[in-house]
Amino acid sequence: MAVRVAACLLAAALLPSCSGGEEEIDASTYAARVCGALDDWVSTLRDASEDVESAVADAAQPADAKEPVVAFLERYAGATNAVVEDVRAVGPPAVEDGERVHDELVEALERAASRYEDELADARALPSDSSEEFQAAYGELVASHSEVESELRRSIDVIDAEGELADAFDDEPSCADTGL
Repeated sequence: MAVRVAACLLAAALLPSCSGGEEEIDASTYAARVCGALDDWVSTLRDASEDVESAVADAAQPADAKEPVVAFLERYAGATNAVVEDVRAVGPPAVEDGERVHDELVEALERAASRYEDELADARALPSDSSEEFQAAYGELVASHSEVESELRRSIDVIDAEGELADAFDDEPSCADTGL
């Protein structure tokens, strides 16, 4: 159950909202919006990852590999920044601890977005004159990226949704389809 709740909370990051955060929403609506939005965000991130992996593998020179790495992180950072704003706009569900859970989720996503922006700056500084230097710096960037994703998952795992909100995540069919 904790994994599904965590996955559904992560999905909140993907939720575009028309309400502007002013409308009180119940736990079921919150869970549906959160988990429904996860697929779009994850798809964007997955597509970006596949694109960069093949581009780097196919690059003949470090300069040819640098451009897709920068484009990848621009896409990743942009999607994550958008998710932060979308989740913030949703506002907390009108349930016990809803505001705390929502705030913790937004904060976790903000930390990830900030780290992705740092990675983007690092990608722009990747050396492009030497294959060895590029590979070493790129390896560090990949390790950093994996660490950010792990930290985000750990942050979301410790968000403790209980009661009505936990039940809503468990009952929402789209939460089961997140794969997380």
